[in-house]
Amino acid sequence: MPGTRPNPTASRRALAARLRRLRIAAGKSAEDAARELMVSASKISRLESGDRAPQPRDVRDLARFYGASPEDVQQLQELVLESRRKGWWSHYGTRDEQVEVFIGLESVATRIDAYENLRWPGLLQIPDVTRAVLDPLKHSENLSTDFIEDQVKLRGERQQRLLDGRLALHAIMDESVFRRHFPPGVAERQMRHLTDLCRALDNLTVQVVPFSVGPYLGMDGAFWILRDSEVVDSEDLVVVEGVSDSSFIYRSAQVRIYRDLFTSISRSQALGENESLAWIERCARQRKD
Repeated sequence: MPGTRPNPTASRRALAARLRRLRIAAGKSAEDAARELMVSASKISRLESGDRAPQPRDVRDLARFYGASPEDVQQLQELVLESRRKGWWSHYGTRDEQVEVFIGLESVATRIDAYENLRWPGLLQIPDVTRAVLDPLKHSENLSTDFIEDQVKLRGERQQRLLDGRLALHAIMDESVFRRHFPPGVAERQMRHLTDLCRALDNLTVQVVPFSVGPYLGMDGAFWILRDSEVVDSEDLVVVEGVSDSSFIYRSAQVRIYRDLFTSISRSQALGENESLAWIERCARQRKD
């Protein structure tokens, strides 16, 4: 399993990839596997996407149906056990299961392409921005100050992979992100932090889409493309942010749509890397809040 800290999401992804590879090598269809387990084909699809921790018996029976060796069956059972452990982030507490899934996937990605239309990417946020973003949830979701401070620490841990070079990040942000009002001095500090990171990290690319571009395809929602996972045989996936939850997209044809959209925004709407850096510096100087 990649890394040394418990990551049940990554274990599920590794298990799903192994099951899919075994099925294809055995010349079996998802419908064949479903008939063997006496379940629906959609359940086989969920097992092969790693959405949830599977039952040990299902994995054992599928592996034997696919003709897996006893050693392979044992390794798969070990992945099942790992997929049911608590993640390294669990002692911080999280708001829901989707957040945990995202953190687990992010933790094994080696490259992320992120488009943000309204807020600072979590991997680039300074603590005061994180506090300001979560502050409205204190009352609407009855979050404690201690919980918010735990999220600040958790975000700092997530950022460490970017800072030490294990993760490459290409972030495109709409100008709306930079114009959002924050408590006095916070937005300016955030922008100066961002420009410092851009100069210090070769694995960070930041682009800005200015208002002068006008309306453009993709501007109505944030999304992240998690790429080049450390999990063997795991494919790229997309996370699309919704109003109350996020969608995880695994199908290669749909993932390709978001890859093409990100490339289009980067090449046709966003300022170049150096031009974006200069734009952010000008914006920081102009902030009066």
